[in-house]
Amino acid sequence: TIHQDSFGFMWFGTRNGLNKYDGYSLKVYESSPSDPQTLKDNRITSIVEDTKGNLYIGTYGGGLNVFDRKTETFSAIINRSNDQKSLSGDVVLSLFYVSDEEILVGTSEGFCVYNAINNEVTRFDSDQYGISHNYIEAVAKGEDGVYWLGTNKGLNAIIPKQEKALVFYSSTEPNSLKSDYVKSLCFDSLGVLW
Repeated sequence: TIHQDSFGFMWFGTRNGLNKYDGYSLKVYESSPSDPQTLKDNRITSIVEDTKGNLYIGTYGGGLNVFDRKTETFSAIINRSNDQKSLSGDVVLSLFYVSDEEILVGTSEGFCVYNAINNEVTRFDSDQYGISHNYIEAVAKGEDGVYWLGTNKGLNAIIPKQEKALVFYSSTEPNSLKSDYVKSLCFDSLGVLW
């Protein structure tokens, strides 16, 4: 994954850590089990930034890691067994920044919203909402407030007030998905979902 931050730095998420390029050289951030303020896993899946310049890094096994630019340290939001207020899984597959109060997190075990202001996680239970699969490859939110989730078993639209997902599957119909595997989502300048 690649991200250019608000300061112009380029960030590259790899299978072997997080790399920051300042235009001249690379600085590598890696996990160190003996140091709790490092990345929790070196396999980086996604990167987003908040309004304060903090980076949120999705990892493949270490949860959601938050990079504090001032101290150059990491903290982690992880799954805690039987805690519904924790991340649904530690394999973070996708992130989407809406606001400091709403960072969408797709994991291998479901969909969550992280509120960085009060450090709270809200889970969207697949059974309760009827989400087609827990393996959330892509997340996005439309201007109408609808959460969009790409899975390997269809595209899901969650209208929060209705507490139910609309699921779109591939079919032979001319305007349907061509595949049930939805890996990426993007809104264009007109608000059309791709």
